[in-house]
Amino acid sequence: FPVTIVPQKFACCFISNPLNEFRNKVVSCLVQLGYLDSYGLIGNNTGGRYEGNSIEKMREYRFCICFENAAHEAYVSEKLPNVLKAGIVPVYWGCPNIGKYFNKERFICVEGTNDDAVCLMITEMINLYANAEKWLEKVSKPIFPKGGSSLSLESMGVDLAAIIDRHDGRPTSTR
Repeated sequence: FPVTIVPQKFACCFISNPLNEFRNKVVSCLVQLGYLDSYGLIGNNTGGRYEGNSIEKMREYRFCICFENAAHEAYVSEKLPNVLKAGIVPVYWGCPNIGKYFNKERFICVEGTNDDAVCLMITEMINLYANAEKWLEKVSKPIFPKGGSSLSLESMGVDLAAIIDRHDGRPTSTR
């Protein structure tokens, strides 16, 4: 669906699983900078865990942090698809070959776990926030990669609709 409304809020996340130290560090940094509304248990600064439909809540923001629990080839959970469904810009870290499955021009892909990678991520977020036209351009890019004629959700072994519907956009204790 085409996105025509540019949200005013900056970024959110719905992370409750504490087992990814890098993700925890990024959330903590963004919360401390005042750039992130955290609705999960990690870095929560919104008065408690959000119990509503997280996809609807995401639509109030330009970005959502959707880091995987771990980085493995071909491992993609519901996190990235949920943010894409919300029609905002995902900020993704995880699957090293994510570009095989999703168009990396459609989201911010954090490459690495060092301070430089985090600085590049924050810089890109700030630049896109400052330029609504560029944000709309990014959020309007195709979800799947160009030339992906042989690519399908079936070839990924993932049923996107089932993942999103199963989680109903609500956070669980493993996110």
